[in-house]
Amino acid sequence: MHLDSRNQSVAHISTYPPRECGIALYTKALVESMGFERFVHLVLAVDDRKRKYQYDPSVRFVISASNSADYREAARFLNRSDVSVVSLQHEYGIFGGEWGRYVLGLSAFLDKPLVTTFHTVLRKPPRLAKSILRELATASKYVVVTLRSAARLLIERYGLPESKLRVIQHGAPPPSKSDPSMEKEQLGLSERPIAVTVGFLSPAKGIEYALRAEKMLLKEYPDLIYIVVGEIHPSLQPEQRDSYWKTLGNLTSHLGLGQSVRFVNRFVSEDELAMYLNIADVYIAPYRGRDQVSSGTLTRATASGKAIVATPTPFAKETLTPGRGLLCEFDDPRSIAGQVRRILSSASLRRRLGAQARQYAARVGWQQTAEKYANIFERIVEV
Repeated sequence: MHLDSRNQSVAHISTYPPRECGIALYTKALVESMGFERFVHLVLAVDDRKRKYQYDPSVRFVISASNSADYREAARFLNRSDVSVVSLQHEYGIFGGEWGRYVLGLSAFLDKPLVTTFHTVLRKPPRLAKSILRELATASKYVVVTLRSAARLLIERYGLPESKLRVIQHGAPPPSKSDPSMEKEQLGLSERPIAVTVGFLSPAKGIEYALRAEKMLLKEYPDLIYIVVGEIHPSLQPEQRDSYWKTLGNLTSHLGLGQSVRFVNRFVSEDELAMYLNIADVYIAPYRGRDQVSSGTLTRATASGKAIVATPTPFAKETLTPGRGLLCEFDDPRSIAGQVRRILSSASLRRRLGAQARQYAARVGWQQTAEKYANIFERIVEV
């Protein structure tokens, strides 16, 4: 039974647009997809204070990530409110203190029922990281992860009770219905095979290995172009951002890829992101992190029906198998090139992978994700 939204509300603690952050986009998509028929939504935005953000009216409280007092004040704000459920999107790097420990100042003083989504679950966590996760989980009525393997990890290595865990797959918008050949023509790329990677760039993204793979592939596919869409990750310090951008530029020049690589070095709109995914013949996800249990960009590429080559992160292995993509070795340009070559050399394989990916898309739309969250929230408020 749907509850009366006039009496029930959900507070979302997360980064939030216009802050450029994957967790921010996740939360906004979740709120918009859930809608306001069943719940009223308000947001407590975690702010890095690097710039003055102009939030929309749904943001009712701003937490300065580096100010430990703000977390307890946020708990007071929620305790005084008529909020029914609090939904916390957790990623270590968005909260202040070592391993984001300041967030415990909120959970420890919160009187409202809490649902926490863990976007990172480390296989071999440092003691403090493990302690923070377990304390947040203890304070939560339910814990959400995007993968079954992450849930198993929380049970086996963190000691969480299975009854508290819920697996909700990362959501994705519907794929573009535009004609990719027309979009290629608009970009001056007609008849050229295209490889694409999207998302914030950092050393963990593995772009260097994909660039070296591109160099190898040009011997057989001289018209191949590799498009890298996204700015340097805003979590990096300014000097780190400048240094990493120079590293990518120098490597591109050293490999002689000036005509074969295109960087779109900015945070693109949703429509533009959909366009770049739509024109891709192959999507490359060369992540380096062995613990990655969530990826909005890989989810979206899969939901767009792309033939994908990805390193075997936990997220990629569970998302792309069976038959929804090809896995390559970590930090291995030759392995990346070999799998991309398989896709480019076989139209039937490319079609088969794309078809399997599109079937997966039907299960991971944002509406399905939002429905599963709403069911959890309703279970809590009905008790």
